[in-house]
Amino acid sequence: MAAGVAKDADGTDDSNGCGALYGSTYLDDLTYFAKENNSLYNNSSYVFTEPPENISTYIVSNGTPRNIGTGECSPATLLTNAADNGSDKSLLTANNPDELYTELDDLFQYTLERAASGSAASVIAATRSGEGAVYQAIFWPNMDDPSGDPTVTWVGEVHALMVDSLGQLYEDTVQDSTLDTAEDKRVIFYYDNTEKKTMACWDGAVDIVSGTCSGTSKDLDEVSYLWSAAEWLADITEADILVNRIAYMSNEKRRYIFTWNDLNNDGKVGTPGTPSTQYGFEFEEGTNWNTLSTTATAAGRDSLFSDFGVTTAAELNEIVNWMRGKDDLTDNSVRARQVPTPANFNITGSPANITWRLGDVIHSTPTAVGKPVESFHLLYKDVTYAEFYSKYEHRRNVIYFGANDGMLHALNGGFYDPSSKSFCKNLDSDNLCFDDGSMPELGAELWAYVPYNLQPHLKCLVDPNYRHKYYMDLKPRIFDVKIFSVDADHPGGWGTILVAGMRLGGKELESDGVADNRKFISSYIILDITNPEEKPVLLGELTVNSNTHADMGYTTNIPTVVPIKPDGSDDSEWYLVFGNGPTSLDGTSDQKPRLAAFNLNQLTSGSSEPFQILSSLGSTRGSIELSGSDNGFVSDPVTIDFLVGGSLDEDYRGDAIYFGTVEGTWGNWSGKMYRWVTNADTSSTTPDDWGNSLTNEPDLLINTGRPITAAPTIGWDGFNYWIYFGTGRFLHEDDKSDVSSNGKDLFFGLKEPVNLDGDFTWATIGFNDSTGDINSTNLPGSRNLVRTDQIVVSQADSKTQSLLTCLDGTSDCLIPSTNIGGSDDLVNYFSELEDFISGTGFIYDIILNPIGYTGTDGWYLKFSEDRERNLGQPTLLGGLTTFTTYQPYENICLLEGLANLYGLYFKTGTAWHEAVFNSGASEGVDPKVISRKEIGKGLATTPNLHVGKADGAKAIVQTSTGAIVEIEQPTLPLQESKTGKASWLRE
Repeated sequence: MAAGVAKDADGTDDSNGCGALYGSTYLDDLTYFAKENNSLYNNSSYVFTEPPENISTYIVSNGTPRNIGTGECSPATLLTNAADNGSDKSLLTANNPDELYTELDDLFQYTLERAASGSAASVIAATRSGEGAVYQAIFWPNMDDPSGDPTVTWVGEVHALMVDSLGQLYEDTVQDSTLDTAEDKRVIFYYDNTEKKTMACWDGAVDIVSGTCSGTSKDLDEVSYLWSAAEWLADITEADILVNRIAYMSNEKRRYIFTWNDLNNDGKVGTPGTPSTQYGFEFEEGTNWNTLSTTATAAGRDSLFSDFGVTTAAELNEIVNWMRGKDDLTDNSVRARQVPTPANFNITGSPANITWRLGDVIHSTPTAVGKPVESFHLLYKDVTYAEFYSKYEHRRNVIYFGANDGMLHALNGGFYDPSSKSFCKNLDSDNLCFDDGSMPELGAELWAYVPYNLQPHLKCLVDPNYRHKYYMDLKPRIFDVKIFSVDADHPGGWGTILVAGMRLGGKELESDGVADNRKFISSYIILDITNPEEKPVLLGELTVNSNTHADMGYTTNIPTVVPIKPDGSDDSEWYLVFGNGPTSLDGTSDQKPRLAAFNLNQLTSGSSEPFQILSSLGSTRGSIELSGSDNGFVSDPVTIDFLVGGSLDEDYRGDAIYFGTVEGTWGNWSGKMYRWVTNADTSSTTPDDWGNSLTNEPDLLINTGRPITAAPTIGWDGFNYWIYFGTGRFLHEDDKSDVSSNGKDLFFGLKEPVNLDGDFTWATIGFNDSTGDINSTNLPGSRNLVRTDQIVVSQADSKTQSLLTCLDGTSDCLIPSTNIGGSDDLVNYFSELEDFISGTGFIYDIILNPIGYTGTDGWYLKFSEDRERNLGQPTLLGGLTTFTTYQPYENICLLEGLANLYGLYFKTGTAWHEAVFNSGASEGVDPKVISRKEIGKGLATTPNLHVGKADGAKAIVQTSTGAIVEIEQPTLPLQESKTGKASWLRE
């Protein structure tokens, strides 16, 4: 702090005027007071709608301040003191417009310099007891370089923590890759309201609301992670960073990066091992780019170099080397990535600085893959899948994610030995931990793929004036599919594929050549990752080279897979289904919602078709427009195979695909929920057989009037199928201020309509409030919805004892019913509400023929807070649907916002009659059950549920601040539902 900082302590320096200054010397006193004084907080006359904060003042001088006069009468002295007293940044000066732009931009970026996350924490239980690991991705918009300036921009990290059987997170304190709760510290990531950043709480509890830790608070770079991807990449030497590993699966500390280019412009990926270069090539300086470019031009298209926006191999190698991690400290024409070595990084030679080589990971949640998890051998008695499962039951764990460094990454998660609670590099013949020093380290990057469609954008990454762009920013999806020829890696023809998208990455660009009709698009990539001991095999990348191909916009939705296996046949067809995305980065679309299907068998057959989507719907690939919708796009689809006669048919078939839409534009958002029915009751169908018999279009489930951006979840109560989903959007900064984006959003629990034979009618459900008893002859779809957000549930030991009241203290929210209500003809008790909504089965005549219906079409609630919205898929476990909401602050200048976690009984849309959260009921003589819990600052999406030795479950939610919130749910309504066979659902 400068001398003479406060008016009452700086002697004669303060003055009401200094002649040439035309003012006083109080500026430094004002900046000091704003930063240090807390007395205003204690003034009871002030009401704070948000937690009060002191004001930091940063000063940039346009030109060098004059150095005239004495003491603070010198502008240079006064501005220097004011800057020092007002913040932790000294006075900044700029002598020309370019310098002013740079200083202001750096300063704005500096204020954002803290860890953040846009993804969810991936919780993987390696054993039935719930022990395993948590994989977290975080990013920094800025990081200090060795001189202390925030010049290193948009870097990321993926690391692992250990989790015990109670769902508690631990660091690897002693760095032995073994969970020992006596030696390893319990750690909770939380947002510290004082420090204004995410920190780690060691061996203590966290108060989410106040943002405080009762134990020891540490910075994130003081946590001893199980492993860190950024640390492993930083430990590669400058020489080794330029070349791929010689032996793919080895302990050699080098990367393996590859790419693909459609050299002959047919959209097809060739087969590895063939003479064709179509299958892909290594992304390193030693690749013969000139030969590949000659191959491209010989096919009548532009050169390979033009795809990268360069003209020579030398220019291309500059991009390649930078992306691989080369950091030339003498070359100012490329982005610098030198940072001080973090305290928890163990780097060979203990250098003071490292090169940070991993780009920002924002929305691409790390996805771990180990043993096969689809359980087709149990659900459908498929003996070929049993063979596949047996071979890969102890498969290496690999963590997959996309980053905005232009690559899709795969990290080594190793193996977990439950007998020793250890994570290890290899297993012996008894599946116990074994390390002979030949296998990759934990957290090592096994491979990275550079998508063909991103190649024109890669040059931007190298630019020292880089402004952030999205590249590979969508969460990967993993599917077990039977599309391969039978071989050693694919027993029974089964394999595991990865599908990765770009979200808002891959802005459409057209090829430069006059005769070259290619377009570089926001794309999906499909890889065969069945055997992680071998290199991955690229199966396809979505391309466009014709005007007959559909414009699918940005790849913002996560695809689903639809299997079609006819009765009595060993053959099956597997379709990838996804929707269009917005056509603009602000989340708007200039075309109607569209759904696409592609036959994955085509990618592995001898007469394969390219991974391209036609504008019309065909038998193997194509798309269909939702003609009844306004301009918009599709949210994440999910596939379900319904129970038949109370059990699954042994021939697996996807019966329906559920998905929502975002429709309209700024000031007038809306949306709908649809289902696309495959009509595959007993025989094989193709996409041109799906949907409405007249138009092939999906059938409308409900018009919500609000946008739907997250996937639904499907449940079964023994009689009805339920569809759970919420509304809301937050795709662009304007969603904080747009009046429609901030409209009242909703959450639904809807029953799929059936007829008196129990068959689905695929009727549209009317969005009408239930006002009382419904005629038993009213068909499902016209039986109304119960609004439940005003209903309060009293805590009681049983449903019949749990009294219902209303939030406002009246009985106005309770449903009148002479059929189910009590003596006052109101639905007063929890058991009555459950029967009124879910029904009690059909009504039968005297000879037991069904003649009528009971129950409503389901329930819905309006979120209680303004601007509150649902942005993540709900979970369903033990009769409890759990989901998050996000509420941006009303003040558009404030970041973060607030996140909440809901736990609702799946049949009523209210709280359960017992507390499902710890401290889940109000105090007093007649406690009320709490169904909504605040989980702190930041945006939250889909919660992960951890089920282990503790009662119930634990919801683990990562917010956009990087905090990992743990919420115990000790009381599940249906305790027996932790295990057991259910219908088959593909998210």
